[in-house]
Amino acid sequence: MHILCSGSNGFIGQHLFNSLKPNHKIIGFDRNKNKNLLNLGDLAETFLEFKPDIVIHLASNVSNDINECRDDVIALLNLLAFCKEFEVKKFIFTSSAAVYGNSYPKTIPINPYGIAKLQCEQWCDYYSEIGLNVIILRLSNVYGLNGKGVINQFMQRIKDGLPLTINGNGYQIRDFIHIDDVKQVIEQCINSDISNDILNVSTNKGSTIWDILKILYEITNQDIRISFKPELTKEVKISKLDNSDLIMSEFLFKNSFRSFFSLKQGIEELCKEM
Repeated sequence: MHILCSGSNGFIGQHLFNSLKPNHKIIGFDRNKNKNLLNLGDLAETFLEFKPDIVIHLASNVSNDINECRDDVIALLNLLAFCKEFEVKKFIFTSSAAVYGNSYPKTIPINPYGIAKLQCEQWCDYYSEIGLNVIILRLSNVYGLNGKGVINQFMQRIKDGLPLTINGNGYQIRDFIHIDDVKQVIEQCINSDISNDILNVSTNKGSTIWDILKILYEITNQDIRISFKPELTKEVKISKLDNSDLIMSEFLFKNSFRSFFSLKQGIEELCKEM
């Protein structure tokens, strides 16, 4: 099977690419490899030479800069057009919990990043209606080796003997999911006959910053210094996604899906790796 993975040099991309490489013919498409989704010539060359069966679109600026968000939407549109033209069998798009904003389960994003992700989903829906098999995965807060989120930041600062910074009161709720769980879901989407679906990829468990700190203290047994900064503007207060559609989906049962890492198990695993 020929698989094209955009954003293959990113956090999720590196983990997924290395996992898929032994069993599939996979090619990475990443701006760090001088491949640009905004460049139609780069896309044409890759599709003509490689002829992918499946395309996994991970590439994203993860930014609230409006120009970068616009670029993300255009990049997705370019990729969708080539997938339709070359009759790609399956297009997997990693969206984000940011599409919900503070209005879960309604999709009412509150920042440019979330708006761009929702616009991308809407274009995916359109292409699904005209014949492209599209899977949308709304990822919650992903952490793990080489990640850049709050858990990785905290662990690195503890390792370096630096104080941890909390924005606001630390009671923001997030649904943290380990990279290995995300990777497993994407792999099973590739290997199954799932089609035209939207799934929350999450643990359905909410944790605060204080929950993370408690686990880090138990694991490291180190004194943790904390500094506080003002609450971020346009920040989501509560982000916990119902994953029942994912857990109950037939393709997970067919592939002997294991339980998700608990937050403590995931942080312990990350501690061993860092």
